[in-house]
Amino acid sequence: MNPFEHHSLSKIVERYKRDGFYIIKKCVNGTDLKIMSDYLTNKWQAYFQKEGYKKPHTKLELHGDTLLISPAFRKLALNDHLLKLATLLQGDDIQINYFGAQINPKQKPEKNGMPIHRDGGELYENLGYPFPDLGVKFALWLTDGMELNRGNFIVIPGTQYREVESNNDETYSLKIEAGDVIMFDPRMLHGRGPNHSDIIRQVIFMEYGPRWLEPKWNNSNLLTIKSNLRPIEFQLYSLFDDPWRSFAPRWIEKPLHRHLNKD
Repeated sequence: MNPFEHHSLSKIVERYKRDGFYIIKKCVNGTDLKIMSDYLTNKWQAYFQKEGYKKPHTKLELHGDTLLISPAFRKLALNDHLLKLATLLQGDDIQINYFGAQINPKQKPEKNGMPIHRDGGELYENLGYPFPDLGVKFALWLTDGMELNRGNFIVIPGTQYREVESNNDETYSLKIEAGDVIMFDPRMLHGRGPNHSDIIRQVIFMEYGPRWLEPKWNNSNLLTIKSNLRPIEFQLYSLFDDPWRSFAPRWIEKPLHRHLNKD
């Protein structure tokens, strides 16, 4: 499976920098999709039986080592295709600054999705415009989104380079197949349409960015499987004992660089 068979890496990066997003087709195979989807389905069912039945239309979010403790999700974090793109955009001294899943059940008819926004909370607001480039995000769809009203990803292309939203901006609702990945710039204005379908929407989000940014997820449980992790994972999951290493890593603490240049 080669998700880059239609465009070279340089062409993908060019389009991403122009539009603020790019759709990578068939990035993950069906077997891996099913493993991850079943995992999320089990988590949803356990949540629903415990307390979700009180609010059956409420989304469930899972973060960090809740997912990465599972080999299937760690395999996604180490996906060669995504790592190559991440390093082309952010360099090789990066980590996973966010890893999480969104599970969106059918919403009430009167409910909308997520409003148009930039990711990062108050980060860009505090830093001011022009917004610095502090990461690249990937959204892997585990469920089908080829029809509207399934929680489609909404984008306003090119807005990663603008301070404010224009009333004349045209929004686009992307139609995505299970196994596709949306690579997008967190600075780009984007949102999520409503899910009024009977499909429980499942999407995995990963953000790769500088190691000196504080990760937005918990990694403590990964220390319990430390002996099973590869050196590259210590970098990506920020598992070094000395926090200073995020600012000034030694050569041996940058296995991602060697991984991508192994040939």
